[in-house]
Amino acid sequence: MREDEPLTLNNIRKSPKLAQPAKAVRLSDLVTKEEKVKLRKDNPKKRQKRSYNAVDAYIAEMIARFGYEVYEKWNKHEISQEKMAKLMAAERARDRQKIYNLESLIVSAIAGANNGDKHGKPPKTLKVAFKILEAERKLAEGGGK
Repeated sequence: MREDEPLTLNNIRKSPKLAQPAKAVRLSDLVTKEEKVKLRKDNPKKRQKRSYNAVDAYIAEMIARFGYEVYEKWNKHEISQEKMAKLMAAERARDRQKIYNLESLIVSAIAGANNGDKHGKPPKTLKVAFKILEAERKLAEGGGK
């Protein structure tokens, strides 16, 4: 579009600035069929399976929390499964108690910064935060999920 032409919709549509962009060049345009097959074979998109299961994760947590000696006693049945489950739940609750105080502090700080809507009600995000905090409190006290 030249500068002396009037500014009309048709002239703007014909302008080179609105012309269709050139087609993007992709890898498939530059690679042969054999190379494509090799790339697909070498790069599977399937999700790889985990190399561990829930029991392995439980044992790893037990060793991390209590040490290898406790694991050996548990494995030799010197410590019952019920007792170990109770100890694991208690340790998880202790961890939650440590985090709960920090979460409470953060939520209360955010609550002071939130303004109510035109009816004076607190925002929904704050209600959700309080629900999450209540669930965390129950877990910290040793309650179930």
